[in-house]
Amino acid sequence: MGSYRRHLVVYALICAAIQYILTKGRFDALSSEDLIAFAIGGIYTLLPDIDSKTSKARTTLNEAIMTIIVFLAAYEIFFGEQNTIYYILYLSFFLLTLNFLRHRGFIHTIYAGAILSLPIAIISPYYAAMGFLGYVIHLFVDGKLSH
Repeated sequence: MGSYRRHLVVYALICAAIQYILTKGRFDALSSEDLIAFAIGGIYTLLPDIDSKTSKARTTLNEAIMTIIVFLAAYEIFFGEQNTIYYILYLSFFLLTLNFLRHRGFIHTIYAGAILSLPIAIISPYYAAMGFLGYVIHLFVDGKLSH
């Protein structure tokens, strides 16, 4: 089983156990907010591996950002919106920065999980908590649950 699959399976099993306990076995009590939070946690359980050039999270992120850059460049060319160049530069800088991350370095710490979960708290503290849970589960599976 691939590493990303193992992380997702462990995350799903732990979330199912928590949900079972909280709802006393009534999985039909899941709301759309629960499903969104579960999906965010699933993304966050893959996030610590963005520092590995061959990880599923990293390759998917690279492809998504490159696609966004191409669309932004086309938008710039056809519509002449000058602000898009700043987004292109920011995303390009972000991709370049990823190359300098050491695998299982700072990104594999609880601090990084907390920092990366904070922006989602603006939308919903529940989403942020599930994101952080997913991140911590990844660290637990990797045996890197340190601060």
